[in-house]
Formats: sequence, C-alpha cells, structure tokens
Amino acid sequence: MHYTHDSEEKKRLQALKSYSILDTLPEEDYDGITKIAAQICGTEISLVSLVDADRQWFKSMHGIDVHETPREYSFCSRAIVSEKSIYIIENAKEDPVYKNNPLVTGPPHIMFYAGVPLEGTDGFKLGSLCVIDSKKKELTPEQIESLLALGRQVENLLKLRRNQIALDEMIMELEFKNEALEQFAYVAAHDIKSPLNNIRALVDLIMKKDGDSLNDGVLTKLKMVENTSGKLKRLVDALLEYSQVDAKVNELKDVDVEEVMETIVGLHGNESVDIKIDTTLDKIFFSELSLYQILHNLVVNAIKYNDKDKAQIKISLKSKDDLFVLSVQDNGVGIAPENHEKVFESFTTLKTKDKFGNYGSGLGLSIIKKIVEQYQGFIHVESEVGKGSTFIVEIPKANIKN
Repeated sequence: MHYTHDSEEKKRLQALKSYSILDTLPEEDYDGITKIAAQICGTEISLVSLVDADRQWFKSMHGIDVHETPREYSFCSRAIVSEKSIYIIENAKEDPVYKNNPLVTGPPHIMFYAGVPLEGTDGFKLGSLCVIDSKKKELTPEQIESLLALGRQVENLLKLRRNQIALDEMIMELEFKNEALEQFAYVAAHDIKSPLNNIRALVDLIMKKDGDSLNDGVLTKLKMVENTSGKLKRLVDALLEYSQVDAKVNELKDVDVEEVMETIVGLHGNESVDIKIDTTLDKIFFSELSLYQILHNLVVNAIKYNDKDKAQIKISLKSKDDLFVLSVQDNGVGIAPENHEKVFESFTTLKTKDKFGNYGSGLGLSIIKKIVEQYQGFIHVESEVGKGSTFIVEIPKANIKN
C-alpha cells in the first residue's frame, strides 16, 4: 500500500496512534527480537522502528542509544512504501538515494540496511524491523527467512497490544454501565420501598381493625393487594442487596468457622430442617460478611425449593490445594441440566414456585455469583431433578491474602 496521498497517510498515522505505543518504555519482548535479529544477520544494529509524521521512533534498539531520527533521513519510511516483503540496501554509500544521507555520511555510518515492513491490523504499514551495519553485507536466503519470521512476531506483539487496548476499553465501558445500572437499581428500589411499606402497613391495619365488617369481595381484594405487595417487597429487597454487594464486602480476617456455622444452623435449623456441618477448618482467612451472605442465600434456597417433609442440608467447607471449597447440598426439587447455568443469571426464576407458593426474585443466586467473583472465585451447581442439588463455591486462596 502506497502512502503518496495525504488522506492515506493521515489514515496510516491514525492507525499507528491507535496502538498507543509511541514514546512508551522499553519492553522485553521487543528487545529480545531485535537482539536475535542482529545475531542472526550478523549486524551491529537492529531496530523496531515506527514511522511517525515527522520522525521514526524506535520501540526497541540493539547496538545504538538513539531513540529517534528525523523521518526525512529514514530508511524505514521508504521500506514501508516499497511493497516488498523485505527492503534491502547493500551499499548505501553508492546508492544515489542515500549516499548523501546524514545517517550514511555521519553516525551510525549506515552502509547496509535490511527492513521488514510491519503491517497493522488495518493493513497499514506502521514501521519496520530492520538490521543495520556500517559495512557492506549480503544476507543469505536463510537469514532473510529468519528476519521475515521475526517481523511477523513483532506484528503479533503489536496486534496483541491493540487487542488488549480494545479489551481494556470495553471492560471500562461495561464497568461504567454496570455501575450506573446498579446505582439506578438502588435508587429506584430505595424510592419504592418506603411507599410500599406504607401500603402494606395500611392494608394490615384495615384487615385487623375492620376485617369483620368488610364483605368477602373487599377482603379478597385486600388479600390480593397484600400478596402482590409482598412479592414486590421481596423483589425490592433483592434489588437493594444486589446493588450493594460491592459496598458490603468488608475487610479480610481470620473468621471463626465454628461460630459462623453455628449461627447459620441456629437461624435456619428446626424440626423440619436438618443442617449438618462437615469441616475440619477452625478458621478461614476471608470476609466474614461475605461468608455469611453466601451461606445464608444458599441455605435459604435449599429450604425454599424443597418438597420433602424434612429438608436435609449438608454444608461442607474444605481446604483443597490452593482453593477453599464450600458446598451446600440438599434433598430438594433439583434443577434440570439445561438450567444449571441459567439459575445464576439475574432475574431468572425458571417459573418455579417455592414451598410457600411464592416465585423468587431471580436475584438470589446472581448475588452469590457476584460476591464469589469479587474474589476471582467460581460457583456451579450439580443437580438432578427430584434428587436435590449441590452448589459448589471455589475461591483461590491467593486472591484473599493480605
């Protein structure tokens, strides 16, 4: 591709700037390539040169301490418009184009030059991987082949850099949108909660105070309002919890495992709910609040979605290699294989009523997933319809150390 037109050169320079590489610090990957190129070709100098508007800037230089030279004297600026896979000048002192070039008549006294143009993802030539010597040289076919291969490696590094920039920008955009969405959810849920509580309190007061004097039709309608507002309250509470997960993750410390387990059993265990604990750990270095949140949500789910006369729940906490593994097993209704991933998605309810006849908010498991992922952990479910479920949380120990 030629860059004889201003518009094409402007596009090429825009493409070069999209890599955000000009004037960056040296990097070992590029320096390794220039060192190898000089060794293979037997030259004094090797460069990764990027051709800017009025200069050529060296991302990596071997055998020379200069960081840039004027573009008007650049061999690489001609290499990128040559349309050759490798641009070679064997004797610059006798070449009419270069013999009066200050880089030939003065330091570094270039006589031999060989440059492999570096093509970016948009097809524009950004610069070159070149080898330079102050003596006349001729490369063997094997040396040329090796230099071309090294040039492709530089192109790969440049592409990886640009992909990483695009990924970082995408992550930043998603984080911004997610933060805005969570803030909206919090504000909306918070604004709904107060009038909703007033409605529920008013309905409760009417039914207690005037229930005996109301006809069946009015009572039925009031009970419908009570039932609907109850569902809405559960959704609002779940939204508030989901939007505040980040804020609730508190400091890491040595958590007393026995104390946490006893609290969970005390809160949820009764004649119809049997909770067994399986752990040999006395303490776990973690967020106490996060551990409570994970266990509470999983145990509540195990109780709500259980069709047996007695819910059997087993909580296991183990140390396994570089992981802490927490699992909650139940004998409930189970989950079909095609829904094992879906249950962790926000607002996914699978249209299943719990044992109390209520539909879930669809946020409980997504809240747990969000908490677990803050520690670079994973959660998954093993389940079969009618035979119960086991939710397994794995958290890398390295990600929860001081």
